[in-house]
Amino acid sequence: MHNLWQKLKVRWAIESNWQVLLILIAFSLAGPSTLYFHRKIDLLLGITDDSSFWLKLLVFMIVVLPLYNFFLFIYGVLLGQYHFMMRFILKKIYLLQRIQAIFKKSN
Repeated sequence: MHNLWQKLKVRWAIESNWQVLLILIAFSLAGPSTLYFHRKIDLLLGITDDSSFWLKLLVFMIVVLPLYNFFLFIYGVLLGQYHFMMRFILKKIYLLQRIQAIFKKSN
């Protein structure tokens, strides 16, 4: 466990064990919060287990993924990890931009 903890500190470029703990708490709170609101959104949109896979996928990509990042950022900020969360989310945005550029080149 100590080895994993150290790897996270290196990967995330942080020094403090408290920061690792706070970041992990933010991740652990963002998941259930997103799931709760995902269910509410599905009810609001009338999506059930019998709904089309493609409709569920579309709602997931357009609503749920950004919602997760929103909760992750909010919990991170509330736990004092603003700079880490900004870097983390900006890396995701940069990755999406690179993927989009690849798709534009192939068309």
